[in-house]
Amino acid sequence: MTSDPALQFWHHYAAREGALVDEEGARMVVVLPSQLQQRHGLEEAIEVTSDPSLAREAGVLLLIAGHPLLDAAASRVLEEGDAGHRWLEWPATPPPSAAQLLKAARDGVGVDHGRIDLAGVPAARYSPLLRVGSRVTYSLHDRFNEQEEVWVDAASGLPLPESLARQAATLPQLQGRPAHPAAPLDLSRAVASAHRLLEARTEARLRSLAAQVTRFRTDEETLAETYYRSALESIEERRQAAPPDRQALLDAQAEATRAEWARRREEIREKFAPQRELRPVRLHVVWVPSVSLPVVVRRGARAFPFTLSWWLPTAGFATPACPGCGSGAQLVASRDRLQCRECLPKAPQEASSPAQTLAPPPAAPAEPSPPAGSRQGDLTPRRPGGGGTLPGQPSWELPPRTLAALRQAAEQLERSRRRVLRAGENLSISFWQAVFNGDSWPRKRADPASPLRIAYRLYGAAGPLWAAGLPPEVLPLQISSGTHEPEPGMLHCTDGFLRSTAGDFPFSLHWRMEMGKPAVQEVLPVLGAIDGRLSSILVAASLRQGPPPDPDPRRGELDPVAGTLWRTLLPRFGLSLVLRCLAAWERVRQRELPEGEEATLAAAVAAEVGRRAGLGLSRARAAEEFGADPGQVAAAARALQSDLKLSDWCWW
Repeated sequence: MTSDPALQFWHHYAAREGALVDEEGARMVVVLPSQLQQRHGLEEAIEVTSDPSLAREAGVLLLIAGHPLLDAAASRVLEEGDAGHRWLEWPATPPPSAAQLLKAARDGVGVDHGRIDLAGVPAARYSPLLRVGSRVTYSLHDRFNEQEEVWVDAASGLPLPESLARQAATLPQLQGRPAHPAAPLDLSRAVASAHRLLEARTEARLRSLAAQVTRFRTDEETLAETYYRSALESIEERRQAAPPDRQALLDAQAEATRAEWARRREEIREKFAPQRELRPVRLHVVWVPSVSLPVVVRRGARAFPFTLSWWLPTAGFATPACPGCGSGAQLVASRDRLQCRECLPKAPQEASSPAQTLAPPPAAPAEPSPPAGSRQGDLTPRRPGGGGTLPGQPSWELPPRTLAALRQAAEQLERSRRRVLRAGENLSISFWQAVFNGDSWPRKRADPASPLRIAYRLYGAAGPLWAAGLPPEVLPLQISSGTHEPEPGMLHCTDGFLRSTAGDFPFSLHWRMEMGKPAVQEVLPVLGAIDGRLSSILVAASLRQGPPPDPDPRRGELDPVAGTLWRTLLPRFGLSLVLRCLAAWERVRQRELPEGEEATLAAAVAAEVGRRAGLGLSRARAAEEFGADPGQVAAAARALQSDLKLSDWCWW
């Protein structure tokens, strides 16, 4: 079966609806039943492919992400939902002994002021996990969809470690009936916890996206204000020169213009109001092999019984939930109960006499003003009637040297912010001018192992044009751009539109300050992407534009791993991800690596970079894409992690 996700989905969907599917290499022939023909307006037999070159040469339907046929099929599947149970296959290796589990519990879990001892025999059982997937529809001037997925412990509702979630999604499913008992699950708590995680994750994503359209909203508001203010000034000028019988008519016209201005303001506000809508599409209870370890937490003569769960896939304990509040905070054995630090009773403040027992000071207002006679920066708690510190209370007054250092650090951050925004004001114009003139400064300032330098190495002076999805023959007419607020440690982002004879092209420049000047590291054919994530919209847009030409052989051939990355990823994910993968490989290719494993190394690089880019390219999927062994790909990816050190600040 083809490894392309879009064709895989269409294959399963059509076969489920009763279609006959026959694969011929990169081409798929589908014979549709009558109800499927009527539903999608198709002929009885169609040929589809995900290969753009094959679609152009043979006239076959190009079925890739974003195609209306796939969207319609996906909407129908989403209406049905996906819910059920999945039991994972029990591992063949024996579980750890009771002594080994006890040592791991004391080392890895631990309880403050308490000692963990065995209270029974470990028991093999299936522990429940909850996998919740949701389609998120974001509305920010335009509407688009993304997929979010969270995993939680279905017994405690606590989030799962990423390592366990990845393994639970890829481990083989049990064939037949389970031979071990199942632990109890709290589905209502788990669903509520998953919902909170989805809400928090999508809210953060919405804030990131909203920052990308702020400039466009400001432009529309400025345009509207200029228009209506000019209209009102014109009406007022005519009113001053008009006879009394026409002044009332002009007054009514001015009032109608003000009302229309207010309506336009509200229209712009609603147009750019960031909104999101979550629609759950997957609810799976995944039963994972585990060992239940009954323990007792001792503090002196007191003992508190407790149960720990050892997950066999990751060889680690599940985070224990606090018996009081259910959080995953560090547990503490107090005198009378086992609880987390947040649940510990707060000791009352001691007072030297009843007359000195004061109520806690009221919360400070949002923007406090210093009381009369106080010094700026004086944080010492004072009596309600003025005077010194409260009896028995510590002094919170910061030394003058500390306050001066804090003010100096804040001023330095503000100067750095203004410097970045000033540098970004003219960056896009100077950058694209240099690109279209064939100047060399953009490539000289970029790191050798950056997507921009890789694009230059492949295509010469036309490298940034191909990276931005611009035809080489485009003639620029006008550039409009702006720079996003800088985030500490991250690449800065300047984006906008390049208006040309061939239309308007969006672009984003990722750059950083070097020696006081901006150095562009990456060019993308979309707006935003300030968090480094490459959305499915970018991939679909890159594929619709068609693949770029093969690199110029006069500039040097790609090594075997780089060539494998190019041939495999370009038709599936577009040029942006390929350039990032080649930049990452440029950083690590000099190290000693085994020969004859080009597909394994390429899959490992693609998995690490693709996951950081938010494309869901897991190690198992990367192994399938490159035709490599999943175990070897996982081992190679772990070996490359220490060299690549990818993070939210390092994307390739």
